[in-house]
Amino acid sequence: RYFGNVPARRFPFWPVWATIACGAAYFAEVYAIHNVYMKFAALNGLLCCAGFFFLQGCFVISFWMQRKRSPIIKLLVYGIIILFLQVVGFVIIALGFSDHWVDYRKRALNHNET
Repeated sequence: RYFGNVPARRFPFWPVWATIACGAAYFAEVYAIHNVYMKFAALNGLLCCAGFFFLQGCFVISFWMQRKRSPIIKLLVYGIIILFLQVVGFVIIALGFSDHWVDYRKRALNHNET
């Protein structure tokens, strides 16, 4: 109740552009420039953006779990996320990254507002 409607939160689009820029900088360093500092800056930028997308993916999952009324399903999903975080973490990051284009919650949020 202190944070409002957390599942409806969205980050702005700039982390997507930062991810693209950091990926381009990393591959430019690998194939053309060969500057170690550029490589570390690109990798750190990718890790920071991955944190944004992880939170965005968690918002999408919490939106889907908010609609489920069964505590068993919630316990099972959250347990799988905790037990297999290293594998499921990549899926959550991809879910958060793709949410900017696909907008998984758009139809349900627009339906709730009207």
